[in-house]
Amino acid sequence: MDGKQHGLSHGVRQIIERIFSDAAFKEDVLTNPELAFAHYSLDAEERQALKSLLGNMGRHSSFAIKDKQLTFWD
Repeated sequence: MDGKQHGLSHGVRQIIERIFSDAAFKEDVLTNPELAFAHYSLDAEERQALKSLLGNMGRHSSFAIKDKQLTFWD
């Protein structure tokens, strides 16, 4: 291996978990990611990776948070 740590930092994990559990936060992130990320300790590479993820999400993608509880059969 190259000696780099490969994994998500605590801040990135928190943001991703919150995007999928908090619709208001997701909307804030999609509208103004820099402001939404302001209280998290992220380096430039992490910010860029999150912005790339958000670019792939969009409002109408398969990543969209539903207002109903999903089950295995949905």
